[in-house]
Amino acid sequence: METNPDLKNSGIKRCLFCFPICAVVLLMCASGCQDRPSADNRGNTPEDVAHDFLKAVQSEEYEKAASLWTAEALASIERSPYYNSFTNFCELFAPYDRFEVSTRKGKSVYYHVVVECFAEGRPKEEKLLTCRMSSGQWRLHR
Repeated sequence: METNPDLKNSGIKRCLFCFPICAVVLLMCASGCQDRPSADNRGNTPEDVAHDFLKAVQSEEYEKAASLWTAEALASIERSPYYNSFTNFCELFAPYDRFEVSTRKGKSVYYHVVVECFAEGRPKEEKLLTCRMSSGQWRLHR
């Protein structure tokens, strides 16, 4: 039984047409998987660092809270005429009794940490922190 040569060629053409489309879809899926930040060399994610910062602020352990920030960000906060000090910046989080955090991909190497602030069980406002990898560890960077 002979096979129609047009059918043979059409199968090859379909494969050649579908392969690039499948490759593009596969690459899109692979890049989408990177939207979740990987853990740093301590096993922490940006969400973990934000949680640690908020716990330190609530317990008024400002040195511990500052250790979770990049040096550049701390210097910027200290120079800011709005905050004047890192402690004043931390007090922005003081009126809240509970926080929920989530991350989303920012530009380049940054991840944004959305902090939903609750007081008396009710959501009051959202604040945005930014994390970046520094020396193998996630650090808050403003």
